[in-house]
Amino acid sequence: MKHRGILRIMGLALTLCLLVLVIPATPALAAIGNIYISPSSGGPGTWVSLTGTGFTANSTATIYWSGSAFTYSTINTAGYLSATFTVPGYTRGTYPITVTTPSDTSNTVYFTVTSQVTLSAASGYVGDQITVSGTGFYPSSTVTIYFDSASVTTTTASYSGTFSVVLTIPSTYGGTHTIMASDSYSSSYPASFTIFSKVTVSPTLAAVGDKITISGTGFAASQSETIYFDDESAGSTSTNSVGAFSLANFTVPASAWGSHTIKVQDISGTYATASFSTKASATLSPTSGPAGTNVTLTGTGFIANQTITITLDDAPITTTLTVITTNSKGSFSTTFAIPASSGGVHQIKATDGTNTEARNFTVATSMTASPTSGYVGSKVTVGGSGFLANASVTVSFNNVAVKTVTADANGSFSTSFEVPAQGAGTYKIKVTDGANTKEADFTVLTTATISPATSTSSPGYVGMAVTVNGVGFMAGRTVTITYDGKSEATGTVGSDGRFTLTFNAPAGRAGAHAIIATDGTNSIPLTFVMEAVPPSVPALSTPATDTKVKAQALFDWATVTDPSGVTYTLQIAANKEFASGSLVLEKAGLTQSEYTLTKDEKLKSVSKKNPYYWRVKATDGASNESNWSEARPFYAGFSFSTTVLIYIIIGIAAVALILLAFWLGMRRGTRSV
Repeated sequence: MKHRGILRIMGLALTLCLLVLVIPATPALAAIGNIYISPSSGGPGTWVSLTGTGFTANSTATIYWSGSAFTYSTINTAGYLSATFTVPGYTRGTYPITVTTPSDTSNTVYFTVTSQVTLSAASGYVGDQITVSGTGFYPSSTVTIYFDSASVTTTTASYSGTFSVVLTIPSTYGGTHTIMASDSYSSSYPASFTIFSKVTVSPTLAAVGDKITISGTGFAASQSETIYFDDESAGSTSTNSVGAFSLANFTVPASAWGSHTIKVQDISGTYATASFSTKASATLSPTSGPAGTNVTLTGTGFIANQTITITLDDAPITTTLTVITTNSKGSFSTTFAIPASSGGVHQIKATDGTNTEARNFTVATSMTASPTSGYVGSKVTVGGSGFLANASVTVSFNNVAVKTVTADANGSFSTSFEVPAQGAGTYKIKVTDGANTKEADFTVLTTATISPATSTSSPGYVGMAVTVNGVGFMAGRTVTITYDGKSEATGTVGSDGRFTLTFNAPAGRAGAHAIIATDGTNSIPLTFVMEAVPPSVPALSTPATDTKVKAQALFDWATVTDPSGVTYTLQIAANKEFASGSLVLEKAGLTQSEYTLTKDEKLKSVSKKNPYYWRVKATDGASNESNWSEARPFYAGFSFSTTVLIYIIIGIAAVALILLAFWLGMRRGTRSV
């Protein structure tokens, strides 16, 4: 205990010695003034208010900081002192302050210098850079900067305990945060920094439908956020644990040309905005094709409710709409046909007077050929578009030029030609202007015709000369013409695929008959129509009705003519109906209009009461038969003419004389016996 008392006395003595050393020697003063300071602690730069009383009126006061004259002030008429000053850049510690005048001295007050930080800005956004300055730190010590108690950077204090460092505001939620600094001995008082919500858009200029990125910082953590485009809800997102978000695929909604506001707001009403500008854009579909192609031009981001002018190579285009006007969102759509144009790239423009969007359309060279198949000699019409303007265009068939025509100022043309002699097959029709070439297929068909042509209304006949003409057959091949399957003519196909053969129509039934022309590969069926008109009914001549004829009678009738030739059928029957079993004689295929019975065909004598009947019909080469003629009666036996009767009487008389002579001779003989 005794030693502790001695130590306390030694401590007080040391303090008095220090005071003597730091307070300069001054002359003996007549009075002692009283001073006060506020505040009594703080960092360098802190504003301090010093007041004092009991000083000599109207005197000059010198203020001492830690024994060194620091600043001056004036005592008023009442002996009152009032002054302010900033704490000089001293390191952390307690420093004495005194005031003297030429005739006064004051009591000593103490100011404690503490560690302190100041910020170049008290508010801002995540990512901002601010300057953090510090005073009152331990000289040359390592100083750590904290943001909300999290270490964010370090620096080194100067020999006077100060520092200055640039701090990037870290990503964190919005609101008030603290920034402080600490060396190995003590920490500063925290400084406040307020983070505001912020929205950024990238890019800030885009077209409707483009994808943009909307990012946000300084919002409440883990909150749902609604995205508004010009106050219309356009999507949503959520913040993460530090109040940030990034929406990378936001689609620019339909909007007119100019500036728009993108706002992001949470459920509490906290929001931030960013500016975005919509630019005009246009799409064309399709972007290539021949003249006449229907295309659709769609525009977005133009001036709202504005008339749009469409041009092709700066010449107005007629569209499906008489007047094209954008809607309230600056959009429009129209369809039109690409007018006749030369081949190549052409520019289509849409303008509202302020914005002009151009799109390219490539006019493709095209050709048409109609028909795409036919026979040698067929007429083919060829048209083209997209060729060189006013150019000479050559049309070739199977690489042989068949026509030359000049394209018009829009590169279009139309012409025709006849298919040259070719065998059956597919050939190229080629169109070229020297720079552009287009091709199309044409199929030469195999065909054959007969002459004269026959039909039901205009039939042919037996023996008619029929000519068969063929095209598209195999050159050099043997061609065969068959009629109902029977060969009627043969020949050789020419080098141009043609042939001509003639034959006479053979006898056959009336109606359609099949003619086939074949070279072994190609077969063309044709039809020959044989006439179906029966010949006239023969008119009977001899024997006349109810006349008596000889046993080998002659039958005669009128001649019948027919283009197919005629044969006759003669029938003799025992009754008028020519009933079955009553037929006495039938002769068919007679080529003459008369017939005489042979010995083997002699008729038996019949009476007039039971006569024979005869009739005739005609049959032509097409097997067409006439009706039977009338059934005419006749009978057969001797004819009792006068001469015949005389001969009979003479004969009877001769027989009688012979018999009489014989009788007389017999009687004479009897008598002699």
